[in-house]
Amino acid sequence: MDDQSKGVESAASMVEPPHRVLLEPRRPFLLLVVVLLAAVGSSTTVGVFGLSWLDQTFRHVGEHDARRLVVVTHVRRLFRSELLLLERARKHPHGPTVERFEERRLAIEAERQAQLEELARLVEPSEQGELEELWRQHRLGRELVDQHTQPWEQVIATLLTATEAHLTQIAGQARSQTRSSLLLLLTVSAASVVFAIILGRAVTRRIRRIQQDLADRSRQLLAVVDSAPSLLTIIAPNGQLAFLPEKASRFLGVAASRLMDDPFVWLREGSRPRVVSAFAETLRFRQPFPAIEVEGIRDDSTLWHALVSLTRLDTHDDSGGVLVQILDLTARHEAEQARLALEAQVRQKHKMESVGHLAGGIAHDFNNLLTAIIGHASLLDMDVPPESPMRESVEGVLAAADRAAQLTQQLLAFSRKQVLSPRPANIGEIVTRIHGLLARTLGEDVRLSVEIASDLRLCEVDVGQVEQVVINLAVNARQAMPDGGRLVIEATNVVLDEEEAACRPGAKPGAFVQLCVSDTGVGMSAAVQQQAFEPFFTTKPVGQGTGLGLSVVQGVVQQQGGTISVYSAEGVGTTFRILWPAVEGARDDRGKPPAPPSLVGGTETILLVEDDPLVRSFATRALRRHGYRVIETECAEDAVAVLEQSAPTVELMVTDLVLPGKSGRELADELAEKAPGVPVVFCSGYTGRLATQTGRLPEGARFLQKPYDTIDLIRQVRAALDGAPAPSRG
Repeated sequence: MDDQSKGVESAASMVEPPHRVLLEPRRPFLLLVVVLLAAVGSSTTVGVFGLSWLDQTFRHVGEHDARRLVVVTHVRRLFRSELLLLERARKHPHGPTVERFEERRLAIEAERQAQLEELARLVEPSEQGELEELWRQHRLGRELVDQHTQPWEQVIATLLTATEAHLTQIAGQARSQTRSSLLLLLTVSAASVVFAIILGRAVTRRIRRIQQDLADRSRQLLAVVDSAPSLLTIIAPNGQLAFLPEKASRFLGVAASRLMDDPFVWLREGSRPRVVSAFAETLRFRQPFPAIEVEGIRDDSTLWHALVSLTRLDTHDDSGGVLVQILDLTARHEAEQARLALEAQVRQKHKMESVGHLAGGIAHDFNNLLTAIIGHASLLDMDVPPESPMRESVEGVLAAADRAAQLTQQLLAFSRKQVLSPRPANIGEIVTRIHGLLARTLGEDVRLSVEIASDLRLCEVDVGQVEQVVINLAVNARQAMPDGGRLVIEATNVVLDEEEAACRPGAKPGAFVQLCVSDTGVGMSAAVQQQAFEPFFTTKPVGQGTGLGLSVVQGVVQQQGGTISVYSAEGVGTTFRILWPAVEGARDDRGKPPAPPSLVGGTETILLVEDDPLVRSFATRALRRHGYRVIETECAEDAVAVLEQSAPTVELMVTDLVLPGKSGRELADELAEKAPGVPVVFCSGYTGRLATQTGRLPEGARFLQKPYDTIDLIRQVRAALDGAPAPSRG
């Protein structure tokens, strides 16, 4: 920003170049050379006098006045730099940059004092009042800037005007000297012709050098204006353009002819009145107008954002116009919009994580209740004869508990805390296997099309969870097509590079299998799409939906390393795209599942660690009913005390993963130290921190998913005691 302000201020301060009398070829000086060729007599005296005067003029213009012009312009830049620096400091009143702002301001004041001291050696005695005013404004410093005024502009403009007047005076003296020289040359002797020729050539070269130096300086100033990151134009009091750089048409995106007719044609309708009003106020009050943000429109109808500043250029005859500085803010505006969008995504992510933690906690407690209900009901089911009138009630309790367990699994899927059983599998085969179920679910008025690529890559997924995802999306599509329609399920291989992955939130470059589920239903509005994956959000009437369908789908997909996105338009339909990470070199070595073992008890000693009293009561009854000796504890500390006394007699430990104090995993590690080789069965509705991070159990661990019944418990215990290998869980 400092470099930018320096370039803009330098260009602005030199908008009015030195008087053109020294920039154009001067015919009187060329005539001087011709007259000298025919002169006689005292040509030597006249020539020496002319060279002396030209040397004095060049030295004055090139050294004294040029240095004065640079110093005055530099003082103006330092005042403006302090103004810009304090404006930035007010926008960022706190933070690590405050000290750097103050250091920079003090450096600017020190540099300005040095420039004013040098200016004191360059000004004329009649200009001491302006110099003293600059010193006074310099000493005011921050106090003057805080008043939002720029009184130094008038003083500096006066000094610049005086410099121009001085240059004009010097040019006039040069013309007068030329006339005097012509008169003297008419009386000189023809004997000095040769010397006059030599002297004339020297004079001509010196004049051309002066003209070239001044022309180069003008080109440099124009180059500064053209290369500045902002656009500088001057609008006359009558509203017509007085100065328009070559880059204006390219910068504003509007044809130069249109700009000449209307300097404000590049502004959008909503912004034009503000700039026109600011232009009028700047002319009227002769004060710089505060910068305003506006919108522009280019000839190709594209919109862009700009910052416009207006400053009155004062002249002796009130003909000065308004200097308009236009800075392109499009990139900054787009960056700000991107930042706001990212903040919204972060807030949404935090909200989803909070709801996920809540859902996981509810599911954990609910699983314990369901375990006790299902367990005691299963014990009751064993005791009630088939012909008993209580049989129907027992089966009703078990059925209701099973439905409650399914709801709990949905909550766990949403919170991504259920235990996975991933294996390399073909997504297309999973979809094909449930094709019949999908067709029956959709009904006869919905046409189902399944298109699977023949060379589909394998993905490491939980097959049951993938089936749940497809069924949930199909049911969601069916509800969006109440009058029938078409549902298309496609599975293809895709490879994302860096650029493509950046366009898909959450995706990384690599090989994927893309699963698309598209329907021709009613579609979603933009507002509904933003909330589609939020838990408990539904567009159905109260009582006709839980709002967990799509949130469960998202939880399952993300837990298995995939991403999901939705594309929809009202009245057109909806497409869900899921990317499952492909596994290179993996094989689907699924074999025929073994037959479930028969229910066999035993007499071994089992250490049961369960903090929920209802679950602990059921598990103890079930194990003792099948002959086992049970030592029950409610926390890891009590279990450690039991191990210290009875470790040699414990033959199996059944423990909840989430316990008050030490976790079940830590307790299993202590058991391995005190009684090596004793098997462990872990129980939980979700796996706490372990499941949150990876969704997997320790390698080779046995896991009993809550809620479980008597049969699940006894079979898992028997398998562990008999040394049967635990099922692989990835």
